Amino acid sequence: MSGEWDDDWVHYKLAGYAERVMERSPTNALHLAFAAKLLRLSEALKALTWEFSGDCGEGDADAALRAMLEPADELNAAIELANASAKQLRDALERANSGASRLKAS
Repeated sequence: MSGEWDDDWVHYKLAGYAERVMERSPTNALHLAFAAKLLRLSEALKALTWEFSGDCGEGDADAALRAMLEPADELNAAIELANASAKQLRDALERANSGASRLKAS
């Protein structure tokens, strides 16, 4: 991979661990479900690493990331971002109003 993004190839380690879990517990549904989730996480991390490094375009990792998330996860994160932005806006408006009030008083 090119670019400055270095993750020590964590996605390969995750995939390897998932494969070992599947080999060791081929009849344990809980272990297999967990291993499948690790594989999806590995693919998502690999795709995001490639995107961050510039080896693919912006947004190319989105499908792999969404495959890893619950349906409401992205929406909840967007709501948190919106709430943080709204707070920053309220704080800036408060400072601007406070400064305007001081100017009128002088």
